[in-house]
Amino acid sequence: MARLVVASGPDRGKEFDLGDRETVGRSKPATIVITDTKMSRQHARLVRRGDGFLLADLNSSNGTFVNGQRTTRSELKDGDRVVFGSTEVAFENRVEKPAAPDSPDIDWGDDDEIAFLNQREAAIAPADPVPIPAVTPTARSEVRHRDKTLQYSKYARSGDAGALGEDIDQRGGFGRVAIYGAVILGGAALFYGVWKITQSMFGEN
Repeated sequence: MARLVVASGPDRGKEFDLGDRETVGRSKPATIVITDTKMSRQHARLVRRGDGFLLADLNSSNGTFVNGQRTTRSELKDGDRVVFGSTEVAFENRVEKPAAPDSPDIDWGDDDEIAFLNQREAAIAPADPVPIPAVTPTARSEVRHRDKTLQYSKYARSGDAGALGEDIDQRGGFGRVAIYGAVILGGAALFYGVWKITQSMFGEN
């Protein structure tokens, strides 16, 4: 509730509760009448704005002062001192904030129900991912060797004519040299054998 309390002047001690719109003066039609001959008939006006009040001087003869400063329009705060003529009033506006509502009691359920819900949450929780072991260079070599052995065995069983060539392509450099060397030596031995047979046949004739 906002109000004006007369601190000094002819009506010292009087209190006036403020409505939404009030006119302060020394006679009617002012809504707040203060018997001070140095005040104008309609000296100033007070208008509520939100929780506060605006004060406007109505072209009074002796002016309106707020906290010692003459003003034509001002927004009043709780505790401001206002002077009309020779009368000083205190503006009081203690805004009461509504109390916060009490929080309603929360029904958490009984202990058995809470335990059941916890178990269900644990059951549907995603399982931890299975870690994938790291592949070492040794393991990679073993895998490649095993794959080559299986591939060679497959060609040998199927009787594929290109099995030897496929196997040669899959071997390393040293393996390839050894195979090619064996083929060349075998061919040379075969050629030498044929030549010896030919010589023996023509030599007898």
